Amino acid sequence: MAWNGKPGLFALLDRQFHDMIARSCDNGVIADALWRLYAHMHLFRLLHHATVASTAVKEHQVIMQAILARNSDTAHAAVSKQIETSRDRILPYY
Repeated sequence: MAWNGKPGLFALLDRQFHDMIARSCDNGVIADALWRLYAHMHLFRLLHHATVASTAVKEHQVIMQAILARNSDTAHAAVSKQIETSRDRILPYY
């Protein structure tokens, strides 16, 4: 399903994407942390950085391609990069 520039749909798909990865890793700590951050992250996007969705979609595509290719090194690098770029987007506001 494509998000087609709709922020509400992006929020839903973003949540599903992160939930899918957390569940497939069978890591309750990560799943719980993502659940707790979900509302805060989407409020941040709506209030401060609404254009981040297109960047996140591209980051997610790289992560998903690496997962589907079973390339753990590339997946790890892509996830690490997304965490770092997300942090860099948020820090100026705090």
